[in-house]
Amino acid sequence: MVGSARIRYIREIVENNLTNAIQFGNLSDIEPKPFTGLRILDIGCGGGLLSESLARLGGDVTGADAAVENVRMAQYHAAKDPSLKSSPLKYRHITAEQLCADGEQFDVVIASEVIEHVADQPGFVRSCASLLKDDGLLFFSTINRTIISNLLTIKAAEDILGIVPKGTHTHDQYVVPEELESWITENGCQVLDTSGVGLNPLIERWSLISRYPDGVRQSGVRSQFSLGLQMNYIMSAKKLGTRDLLIALDDSELSEHTLFWTFENLLDDGDRATVVTVPRAVNPLEVAGQGIDVKAHWNTEEEDMALAGIQSLVRSVKTHSMKNVEVAVKVQSGEPRQVISNMIKTLKPTMLVIGSRGTLNIPGILVGSVSSYLAMHSEVPVVVVRPPLLNEET
Repeated sequence: MVGSARIRYIREIVENNLTNAIQFGNLSDIEPKPFTGLRILDIGCGGGLLSESLARLGGDVTGADAAVENVRMAQYHAAKDPSLKSSPLKYRHITAEQLCADGEQFDVVIASEVIEHVADQPGFVRSCASLLKDDGLLFFSTINRTIISNLLTIKAAEDILGIVPKGTHTHDQYVVPEELESWITENGCQVLDTSGVGLNPLIERWSLISRYPDGVRQSGVRSQFSLGLQMNYIMSAKKLGTRDLLIALDDSELSEHTLFWTFENLLDDGDRATVVTVPRAVNPLEVAGQGIDVKAHWNTEEEDMALAGIQSLVRSVKTHSMKNVEVAVKVQSGEPRQVISNMIKTLKPTMLVIGSRGTLNIPGILVGSVSSYLAMHSEVPVVVVRPPLLNEET
């Protein structure tokens, strides 16, 4: 059955991307339950066969369907399996949109053979992504919109052989993988893999017949021209959690280099950043640790000027990067190591990015510098950005 291929695929992606599956799963058991501890939504569950398989693997599964008759059938079928009596498996007559309105959140959301029957497909993807916790996993299995899929699923299966009721499928509703990938990424998720699913006649088993890690586009082959994606396919994605970066600068000319590098290499759409500049009317990087009261050398007017300067720089960098990043700017005079350490305690950022001017043509960061101190003592990961060496190409 095609369902067995889906389960193998989902299990592989979950075990590789969600630590809960490895932490709680006991692979030495006769019947391992790698999904223990994971809250899973099977949206458009139909008769519940996929939901039952997920529950047997230990998942706290909710099967949801907009058709009440499907929910009743799924409940009836699950009740006949003694192994599911102690399972938290439950079925609900509800839509994805209603679940979003209720504020529900899941570790894994699966929409199997559903989206091709949905009128507002981008909206459906948006709802599914909204139901995910940060770093949660999203799965869609569906049918590609190709000539072959039209011939086999509609002309042959419905019109000629009659094995599927007429009108079950509409070819225009089939979703090209590039379309699905676009909708997924627009809603804060990163595509992990796209795989074709097909029947292997040699072993009479449904199998993954082609793999495209990191999505479709990276493969360089449009799906309409890939033999492995002509019919059924399954796509997995991970919801990107919002990151909060603390970017610490002095007011030197090299602050621009640090900001441009950070926006180009670290920040993504949806992230937040706090840019703090520690002004150097008295050069704070030179007097750090010497007991000099840097703040005493500053007045409100000078701080306002420093703030205006860094705000202008941030606006320029944001415009150039075209990334949707929320940025707050602060000017904080004082001893740099103490200022930045205090901000880490207050803001609890995901990571600290600190600009380092380096010295002449010496690689690395200097022992005793602010960058070196924070790299050793920071409570969060630290990225030190320094300009290229003099003999490096820029």
